[in-house]
Order: sequence, then C-alpha cells, then structure tokens
Amino acid sequence: MILHLSANSRLSAHLKVSFAHHSDAPVVATPLVMTWSQWWAFWQDQALLSGELSWSYDRVISAFEATHQWSLLLEKHSPTPLLNLADTAKQLYQAWCLWVEYGDSQISAELEMDKSQEWQLFSLCRADYQAWLSAHNWLDETLLMQQRLTWFKQGLGECPSQINWQGFDKLTPFMNAWWSACEARGASLTNQSLSSLKDQEAGLAAEPSRQVAVYSAADPRDEAQQVAAFCVAHLSQALQQFKPLDQVRIGVVAPNLEDVKASLSYWLDDQLFQQFEPHPILAEHSTDRLYNISLGTALSRLPYIQFIQQTLSMAFNPHKSLAFEDFSQWLISPFCVGDQSQRHALDRSLRRLQWAWVKWPELVAQTESERLNWPKNLAKFLEALTALKFKSTGSLNQFVEQVQTCLDSLGAFRQTSLSSDLFQQHEKFIDSLAQFASLQGLQGRLNMAEWLGLWQRFCSQTLHQAQSTWVQPIQVMGMLEAGGQDFDALWVMGLDDEAWPRPAQPNAFLPLRWQRQNQLPRCDASRELDYARRLTTRLAQSAEQVVMSYAKQKGEAMSMPSPLINVEHWPSYQALNVYSTAHQAWCLRPACDMQEDFKAPQINAGVLVPGGSGMLSAQMKCPLMAFMDYRLGAKYGLESVEDGLASTDQGSIMHSVLEHFWQQTKTQVSLISLDDTALTERLKTLLDAEFEPLEKRFSPSYVALEKARMLGVLQDWMALEKNRPTAFEVVATEQGLELEIAQIKFRISIDRIDATEIGRVLIDYKTGQASLNDLLKEPIRAPQLAVYLLAVASKEQAEVAGLGYGLLSSDKGVRWSLISEDTDLIGKGERAWSRISQKGDWLDVSWPEFLDFLQNQVTQLAQDVKQGFAPMWYEKDSDLVYSPSLLALRVPEVKSQIGELDNNGEAEEASA
Repeated sequence: MILHLSANSRLSAHLKVSFAHHSDAPVVATPLVMTWSQWWAFWQDQALLSGELSWSYDRVISAFEATHQWSLLLEKHSPTPLLNLADTAKQLYQAWCLWVEYGDSQISAELEMDKSQEWQLFSLCRADYQAWLSAHNWLDETLLMQQRLTWFKQGLGECPSQINWQGFDKLTPFMNAWWSACEARGASLTNQSLSSLKDQEAGLAAEPSRQVAVYSAADPRDEAQQVAAFCVAHLSQALQQFKPLDQVRIGVVAPNLEDVKASLSYWLDDQLFQQFEPHPILAEHSTDRLYNISLGTALSRLPYIQFIQQTLSMAFNPHKSLAFEDFSQWLISPFCVGDQSQRHALDRSLRRLQWAWVKWPELVAQTESERLNWPKNLAKFLEALTALKFKSTGSLNQFVEQVQTCLDSLGAFRQTSLSSDLFQQHEKFIDSLAQFASLQGLQGRLNMAEWLGLWQRFCSQTLHQAQSTWVQPIQVMGMLEAGGQDFDALWVMGLDDEAWPRPAQPNAFLPLRWQRQNQLPRCDASRELDYARRLTTRLAQSAEQVVMSYAKQKGEAMSMPSPLINVEHWPSYQALNVYSTAHQAWCLRPACDMQEDFKAPQINAGVLVPGGSGMLSAQMKCPLMAFMDYRLGAKYGLESVEDGLASTDQGSIMHSVLEHFWQQTKTQVSLISLDDTALTERLKTLLDAEFEPLEKRFSPSYVALEKARMLGVLQDWMALEKNRPTAFEVVATEQGLELEIAQIKFRISIDRIDATEIGRVLIDYKTGQASLNDLLKEPIRAPQLAVYLLAVASKEQAEVAGLGYGLLSSDKGVRWSLISEDTDLIGKGERAWSRISQKGDWLDVSWPEFLDFLQNQVTQLAQDVKQGFAPMWYEKDSDLVYSPSLLALRVPEVKSQIGELDNNGEAEEASA
C-alpha cells in the first residue's frame, strides 16, 4: 500500500486529479491520497473491520464538547469572573492538546514545578477534565490520536509500504512518532513535495529559485483590483490557447484571507463579468462563479441563517424586550413571511411610534389603534409563534424538538421556495442541528435560551461551502492550503510586515520557556519567521509566474513590506489598467448636452407646501436641499429609533408641558402667586402626563431620571419668568395657523405669544442652540421667528414689541435671547434695538423698518420656493450635515466644480 499523505484536503483533491491526468492506462487504480486525519480514520475503520482492534471506549467527543466542558471547569476554578469565557476555554483546550502531544514524563514533571497562576489554573482544570473523561469512558480527539499511535506501535492495523509526504513544512511530534513506528515496521519513506523535509530542517535558501515579481499597491483596493485583473488575464490567455478549463490552475493566496475576501470577490466578479459575460463557453453556466474561495463561511454569518437564528431567539424569549432595530432588521429581511412591500411600509409606520424596545407577541394588538397594515401571513405567523408555548428549561433533545417545531412553522407560512444556494444553506443548517443533537458531552437540563446560545456558538464554528456544478479555475486560499500545490500563475497578496510573518501568539496557560524549548506553534517570533520563510520559498516555486504584493497604506496607517519580500532585488510587477464595469458603462454612454438646471417645477398658487417654516429655513441654507428634503420627501423617509428619548421627543415634551402650564397659569402674576411647592407639583403633574405613554418604551429608572432632569430645567425657567421686568399675559401657546405667503400656503405653529402693555412678544422655545445674530444677517439665517412675525402682523394686526428665543438646555442652563425696541421689555444683557441701530449695517434703521425687513426676507424665500428656485448653493458645510438628502447633494463634486471654476477664473484674469 502506497500512501500519499497531503498537508490539506485541497491538496488531496489536486493530487488525485493530477494522477488521473498523467496516467495513460485506460483503467487506473485510485491512489491512496489522504490528509493526516483522513488516514487515521481510514486506518481505524480497517483495523476494526479486520478484528485486529478491540474498541473499549464509549465515545469520542468533539472539540466543541471538549471546549464546553473546559468552560464549565473554568467557571468552577477561576478565582475571578471572566469577560470572555468562551475564548479563554478555547485557550485552555488548546493548552491541553499541546500538553498531550508535546509533553513526556520528564517534561511534564518540569512543568509541574511551574508556580504561575495560569499553569496552576490549567492543572486544576486538567485534573477534573481527565476525571470527567474517565468517568464516562470517553476520549477526546487528542487522546484518541495518542491511543491510535499506541495501537500502531503494538503492530495493530495496516502499515503503508511506502509513504510520500506532500506539502508538509513541519512535522508535529505525533507525526514524527508515527514516522518512526512506520520505519520500525519496515515501511519505506519518501517525500515528493517540492523540497525534502531534511533540507527544510537544515534551512531553506532565502532566495527562491524562480523569478518573482513584487507589486507595491497603493492601498488594499488597488491590490484587489490588480489581483483580479491578473487572474482574468491568465484565464483569458489559457482559453485562447484552447487549454481545457479543468486543467487551468490560477492561484491567489493571502495570510489573512478573511480580510481580503469581500474586496477580492467584488473585483473578481466585476472583471470576470467584463471579460467573459458574452463568452460562449460560459453561457451555459452563467450562474456559477469561475473562482472558489476556500474555508467557506461560518453558518452564523450567512444572512439566511441569521434570520432563522433571530426567529428562534424571538420564539425562545417571547417575554424579553427586543431592541426595535433588531426587530426591524428581522421584519424587512427578504426571508421573512408576508409581502415585502407591505413589510417595509409597516417598518416605516412602526418607526414613527419611536418604540426603542418592543415585545413582539404584543405588537399586533398594541398597534390596532394606530391602524397599521400588518401583512396577513406575518400576523398569522407571529400568532402561531406565540402559541408554541416553549418550555423554559429542558434537555438537549427537547431543545432540538422545539427548534424543529419552530422551523416547521416558519416553512408552513413561507410563500416562495428557496433558491439552490439557500436550499444548500438550509440543509447544512438542518444537518448542523442533527450534529448538535448528537453531542452527548452536553448533558443536563438548561434554560432554552442557554441551549440556543450554545447552538449559535456551534453554528459559528460550522463552515458552509456552496457546491458548484462546474469547474473553477481560479482558486483563492490561505497560506497553509497552498502548500505543495503547483499553479499556472500565482499571486500572493497581503504581505505587509504586520501580516507576514504572523505575530507570535504563545498559549497563555503553558510556560513560555517550555513552549520555546519544544518549538510549539506560534511560541515566539523566531519560529514564526522560520515558518513563514519556508512557506514563502515554497510558494515562490509553485508557478512559472509569481507575484507577491502588499498595500502601502491601510486606512490612516502606512505599511511596510514583509521582510521576506526582497523589494530591492526582485523586479516590479507592471500594473494592468483596471476599470470598473460602472466606469466602462460611463465611458460608453451616448453623448449628451450638458445644461445647468436649477429650476424645479413651480408650485401652483394656493397649494399647501410641506414642512412649514422648516421649508423656508432649508431654502435659506441651500435651495436644492430644501427641494430634495421637503418637496421630494427625503425628510419624510425612515425615522431613526433611538435607545432613549430622541432630541425631537425631548423638545416636544418641553413644548407640551409649557403649553399646558401657561394654559392653566396664564399670567406672570399667577405664576408669582405660586409658592415653590405648588409650582413643583404642577410641573410634576404635567410631566407625569407627558411621560405616561412612554413608560412602556423605557425602564422606570430611565423615565425617573429624565423627569428629574426636565423638572430641574423647568424650575430654573420659571425663576426667569418670575423676574421678567414687564408684566405679561400668555395669550397663545402652540397656536396652529395656515399662512399664505407669496400665494402658497404654509402650516405653522407659533410656540408662544405674550401680551404686555408695550406690545406683543413672540417667543420660540429651543432646547438646543439658537442665536439672534441669525436675524440680523442678510439674508437672514433663521427665518422661523420672521414667519411668526408675518403671521401675527397679518392675522392679528397687533403691534410686535419684541421677539426672540427661550433657551432651555440642561447642559448650558436656561436663558432669554430677546430683541426689542423698548428696554423695559427685556432683561439685563438682552438686545435693545436702540443700541443696534447706532452702528454697523443697521445704522439709523428704525424698529418698524427692521420688522418690515424680516417679513420681506420671508416673502422672498417663499417666492423662491414657489418659482422652483433650487440651485446647489450653500454657505458652510454645517448647514448640510443633518440633511436626509446629503448624499444626493454630492458635496465633494460640487466643491471640485467650484474649484475648477475658480481656477479658470483666475487663469482668465491672469491672461487678461
């Protein structure tokens, strides 16, 4: 028996295909090509079938079961609670595996003398773990390997007559022990990999025997683009040479495959589409990709599986409040039941309720008064999910049964069948559930939410690789998988100094000195450098054309090349011209006549425009923004739901409390007559009424804190009101009006109008920032008070003696910001018009003239809105930053165009 032992499963598949292609015989015996773990499973099955091996153990537990047991022991023995129990348990289990494989009696005795807390903790957990395995008569995977070697050394089972090592750069102690045992049993050992193991042990030359090109990419995007172009160019060349597609091997290798997977997939799809979309060979397989990315994707990261897990989490925790954003993500998922457009509309309606936390079983009933349109299938599914009535605790089998019941219920309400890829994901998910149910190492009765957490962790460690129905000539893989393979062309990417060699990562629970003495994996930097040098040299010899690259800049940081890349002596790779599909479409666009267009459709006379005075404020800041936000409705899109009171909610509560307070109190005299206790009670009563609908959304402690904060602000505000120099009566609060300006209508609400012996005072409450200076500019920067002024002047024909802001902030305190002609109307530090009109732009301008100016400004803004005046003009970036249509405004392009215009103007002036 000749055994070809390969370093990984990808190399095994490649070797099998290579053996078949290089054989001329009509019938070829399948070569025995296996990985290390596959060989031992094969050996054990053969030994058991032949009767040589007597199996006395009840079970072999998986790594997941072993890690779970280590986490339980860690909770038992750790002197302090741990923030990341799962990862620490993995470290402990890894320490156990290393200790079993690398330790012997002498070394173990040396280890036992170590007094570090980590080693002592490991020793305690190790003793209990061994006792746990012994009590159940179980083995874990590492102990099974140790036992297999013992049996093999005893002469049990079949021994290969010849062993060919393929793709190995370093042998572990278990491998060396088996090698020695094979020699003792008469096997001949050879190594048909690219360099012999003995030569590797002696040390490889630093320079590869083949010429390697180096590419210094500007950034990761540039690097991914060039890799994709390189692969497409070589694939195109192979097809032009009529090379069978199943014999084309183009490799892409990266140390950190997860970091480059998304970007590389995007550019491979883009470049392959451009080059091969019309190709006749590929037309039949248009749904298949021409590349394969190894390792697969964890089940828990697939959107379809994430939706199922979220559904299960809801089903197993029906009484637990769910963050609205999580429910929203579940609701609008393409995998959810019910019409998709109706679900999106429902999501938009729910956002308007501003419920940061929801209880999904009660949502349908709670929103009946809101008359929300729930899709019938969705409402029935939620009702069925609520009716399942899962047990709160149970065994593993009971948990699996309840999961299956939930999945059956979801399938019963699904209206469409799953695509091929989703079907594969679903089958893998069901298979993972069956595997999870077979884990006897997870025993006892647990809370169902705990079982769900364990299963989700199990799914995060289960990889899914979609099956392809066609050959994939471009192979993307990690460094280990590429070992021992040959390619037509190879690109090794991501070789910056931080990624390659890998940083040392010794196990925290084993003494560092012992790890270095025995050269354990990741034990120190020198071992990683030696290991990386071996792999790099092997890869450099794996193809006729090899390119190694790194990105010079990652985000804000600059990167240096790996010390294993000889940038000075290796030739530079000549970059290819890469254009995206979108760029190509833009270049091939038909010729068009460019015209400056800043005119929106005019508004007919008498039409009510949206947004009230907010529309005019936006028109002043940027006319195009006003058009997009209000007339096109960008402002009325999806509302964000905050985990706490939104700033708009806080302002609404303050406005409502002050409205109802002055409806009861009416005058300054009545306010002064209230003592502190009566005033506080009245404010508390009003706050309680406003917060009552919110108590279902937030915790009692949060509501109490918000009430106390707002009460303090309101008490400070009332102190200011009592000290106003002129007596007043509040004659209007939150007065809603429909106002016609420039023949179009606006619906506004005036916060407050006070009547004094001098005249009316218009007040706009602000819980944020506001400045009267915005009224003194031309054009005015804040037209809201000017709109109030125009409304009062046209509706009530009353004289306005003052206007300004009432600023109520818990951060900066409370204060007035008023402007008036009469100094008796305002307090100390406020703006008197008599002083303003003595200098500057307002010199000798009277108060009535100033009021006329404000009204004219508002009228001009309304006239611009009516006529559709909507150019992209703005004064400062901060005016646009909160606009819902910010991306559509394309500010960077506008700045670039303005810069070009300025440069052209300067050039014309210079030439003149």
